Amino acid sequence: MFLKRISNSFRQFSTNKLKPANFTPQRAAEYLSTFEGGKVTIELYGKEFPGIATLTLDNPTKKNGLTGSMMADLHYSMDRLEKDEQNLRALIIQGSNGTFCSGGDLDFVKKICDSDHGYIMCSLMSHTLTRLSRLPFISISKIEGFALGGGAELASTCDIRVAHAKAKIGFVQGRIGVTPGWGGLPFIVRNFGYSRALEALCTAKVFNSLELQKLGFLQEIYETNADFEKYLSRYLSIEVEPIKAMKKGVIALQKRDLEAFEVERRVFASLWGGELQKALLSENRKHK
Repeated sequence: MFLKRISNSFRQFSTNKLKPANFTPQRAAEYLSTFEGGKVTIELYGKEFPGIATLTLDNPTKKNGLTGSMMADLHYSMDRLEKDEQNLRALIIQGSNGTFCSGGDLDFVKKICDSDHGYIMCSLMSHTLTRLSRLPFISISKIEGFALGGGAELASTCDIRVAHAKAKIGFVQGRIGVTPGWGGLPFIVRNFGYSRALEALCTAKVFNSLELQKLGFLQEIYETNADFEKYLSRYLSIEVEPIKAMKKGVIALQKRDLEAFEVERRVFASLWGGELQKALLSENRKHK
C-alpha cells in the first residue's frame, strides 16, 4: 500500500515540475517503480555451489529490457545484497529465457524521453551500478543471447564477464542518439582501455564472444551450462574470507572520481529526449 500511494502521487507530476537534481536514489527508485513491467529476482544457486547466488533479469517478451520498476528492483536488490546475510562468495547476474539484457525496454524509454527523466534514470542506475561494483563479494555476468546498450553497461560493471559462445555484445547507445547513461562509462574504459573503449562506443559495433575475449573484455567462453558450472567451481577452491579480502583490496585500487559521474549524467541528459533520439527511436532500428 505504501508504494502504491507513492506511485499515485508521482503520477501527478508533470514533466516540467520534475526537479531531477533534487532526486535522491531512493526517491528516483520510488518514482521509476511506477513504470511497471518485468522483475528482478535473487536466489541461491544451489547446494553444490555454496555461497553463490543469482540475480536474474526477467522481462522475456522484451529480451529482458529494463523497465522503470526493474531499475527500482535492482536498487532494492543492492540493499539486500549489501547486508550479505548469506555470506556470499559470488553473485551471478543473468537474464531469463536465454538472453542477458537488451538495455532499456523501448516502450518504457519512449515514455521517459525527455532530459529530466533521463537525468533521473541515469542518477539511479549509476548509483546502483556503483553499489554493484562495490559489493563485498565478486560479481560475474553470465551473458547469453544479447547484451546491448545498457545491458552491455551492466555486464561491464561486473568484476568478471563470462559469455556463451554465440552471445552478442554491443554498446549501441549511439544508434539511438545518446551516450551510455547507466554509470557504465568508467567500467567500459577500465575493461577495454581508452582507445578500444572509444572505438567500441563510436562504432556501436556488436561483437561476438571470441572478439571480446581477445580484447580482454571476456574472461571465459562456454558452450553448455555444464561448461559454465565447471568454470564456476573454480571459485569454490578458496574460502569466502580471502575472496572478500581480495575484493576489498581491489576496490581500494579502483576508487572512482565522483565528478566523472556528474559529467556523465549531464552529457547523457543533454542528449536524452532530443530530436535525434526521438527520430531514431521512431525508426525502431534493430541492433544486429
